[in-house]
Amino acid sequence: MPNPCKRPLVLRTASKFSARARLLVRLHDRNHRMEAKIHIDRDPPKIKGFRKFNILTSSSKTLLAGDSPQEGLVCDFQYLTLKEQKDSRSGKGAKGAGEGPLVVTEELHLITFTLAYAYCGLELELEASTGGWGDWGLRGVQV
Repeated sequence: MPNPCKRPLVLRTASKFSARARLLVRLHDRNHRMEAKIHIDRDPPKIKGFRKFNILTSSSKTLLAGDSPQEGLVCDFQYLTLKEQKDSRSGKGAKGAGEGPLVVTEELHLITFTLAYAYCGLELELEASTGGWGDWGLRGVQV
């Protein structure tokens, strides 16, 4: 359940932002490189008029050991920019064409981090996300 004291994250298209993903457990196989990926609206709702966005710049980073043992494994996604994904069927007269920066809120859009995690032969895909669509925190662990 959302915390009423916490204000929602608000981003704008054409503005740069950064995000940090941390895996607080330092159990990892040093022979296996772990990469985290960032997505926006990975599984968007099938609602007419729902705006879709793409993340510009690199969408994957390698996890590295943090500065202190409490930080676990860390990856920083820096200089990220959102761009609206235009519908190819809409043509030149599409609603929103030629507009300035758009507001993107976590109440409507979900930023998700995924990690292919391997340890001692066990392989998992971990997924964590920002609050959105009434969801908070860890969204799921798939085997």
